[in-house]
Amino acid sequence: MLSSNDPLLFPERLRCRASVIRSLIIFLVLAISAGPALASNSGHQNTASGESHGHFPYTNRLISSRDPYLLLHAHNPVDWYRWGDEALAEAKRENRPIFISIGYSTCYWCHVAERTIYSNPKIAKLMNQWFVNIKVDREQLPDVDRLYILATALMTGQGGWPNNVFLTPTSNRSSRAAISRQTTSRAFEENPPILDE
Repeated sequence: MLSSNDPLLFPERLRCRASVIRSLIIFLVLAISAGPALASNSGHQNTASGESHGHFPYTNRLISSRDPYLLLHAHNPVDWYRWGDEALAEAKRENRPIFISIGYSTCYWCHVAERTIYSNPKIAKLMNQWFVNIKVDREQLPDVDRLYILATALMTGQGGWPNNVFLTPTSNRSSRAAISRQTTSRAFEENPPILDE
């Protein structure tokens, strides 16, 4: 006899789980790919952001924001969206998973991620190809932050910032999947990344 939780009765649950697993695998590939970039950038000024050259080779849609934390990411090669219906509609239209990165302006690790990951054109190219990327300032949208930090804590047993969360392209705001920087840090420790240049 089939129970009400049986996946055969709810094929959408199987599709959702498969999509979440696919998203996590893609994120782990991105995280592993970042290893050499992180190692080679340690202790150096971020030249991709244009700070050291007086110009900005990249500008994304966050440039129109008044939020200082979002403006910090306005010159990343990552095609960032603000939190909202536009990004969710784009993900659904393109059938791409959503990557949400939640942080705040005084967060040390958020700034490290901006300099070492989000300013790297190679990583940004993969993120832009595989995800609809959303940047959230937890201080401006505390309700969004509370929701996703809770989801991360429930799924991983811990949480912190930046809090990186995945949504399936057909997710509504009440269904989600999450992975935090702590779980990716553990993955790096157990399997150091190796990449060709």
